[in-house]
Amino acid sequence: MKRENLFEMATMDALGLLDGEERRAFEDAFRAASPALQEELRREQRRLTDLDSTLPRVEPPASLRERVLAAVRDAIAAVSPARTGLALARVGATDWAAVRRQVSPLWRAACIGFATATVVLVAVGFHISATYRSAVQDFNDTKLTQLMTQQLGHEFAERFLDPLTQKVSFTPVSDSVSARAAILIDPESRTAYLVTRDLPAVAGEYRLVILDDAGKIDRSVTTFAANGMLSGRLIEAEITPGMGLAIVPPAAGAEAGPILRSL
Repeated sequence: MKRENLFEMATMDALGLLDGEERRAFEDAFRAASPALQEELRREQRRLTDLDSTLPRVEPPASLRERVLAAVRDAIAAVSPARTGLALARVGATDWAAVRRQVSPLWRAACIGFATATVVLVAVGFHISATYRSAVQDFNDTKLTQLMTQQLGHEFAERFLDPLTQKVSFTPVSDSVSARAAILIDPESRTAYLVTRDLPAVAGEYRLVILDDAGKIDRSVTTFAANGMLSGRLIEAEITPGMGLAIVPPAAGAEAGPILRSL
C-alpha cells in the first residue's frame, strides 16, 4: 500500500470510517510498514483524536460544602418547638434522650449536608459529561466535513451530509480488483457524485456506464481519469438508484468489461 494511501486510511481509521475488511487491510499494511512510518501514522492519529483541549474547565467552588452545611443548620434551627414537643410526647422523654445520645444532631446535619453536596456534584458531573460529549461530536463533525471538503470538494460534502441523498455502492467483479467506488444520488435533481478509490492511474479514461437487464453495457454516462487515490467528480447526467451501473477501464483493442458493478 502506498504511503499516501496509508495516511488516508489512518485518518479514516481514527475517525471510525473503515469497515471490517478495510480495517484488516490497514492493519496488515501498518504492520508491514517501517517503524518510522508507523510512528508517523500513530502521531497523525493521536493528533486527530487528542480532544483534551475541548474539555470544559469547570470545578465546584471550594465554598460549596460550607454553604450547604450552613443551610442545613439554619433549617434545623428553624424547626418550631411545638413540633419538637410532639416528637418528645410520642417517643417518651427517656427514649428521646437515648436517641439524642446515640445520634448527634451535628452528625445528622453533616450527613444531610454531604448527601446534598453529593447530589449537587453528580448534577455538575452530568452537565460536564453532556457538554464534553457535545463538544466531541461537534469536533468530529467539523473534522469530518473539513476532511471531505479538502479531499473531495464542497459538492461532495454537501451531498454526503444531505439526508435525502441515496448511496449506491460498487463491488469488484473479481478478487484481483482492489478498487472501490460509490455514487451519491440526489433524488430531486437526479444528478450524482461519483467517488472512487484505488483506481489505477492508466493511459486513457475510465467510463461510467449503464447496464441493461441482461448485465450488458447499454450506454456510457461519462468518462473520467483516475489517480490511484481517493477522488470524486460530479455526474451531470440523469441517474436513478434503480439503474445498473458499472465502471469500465480504458482498452486499446476490443471493448473491456466492467471491473466494478453497482450492488
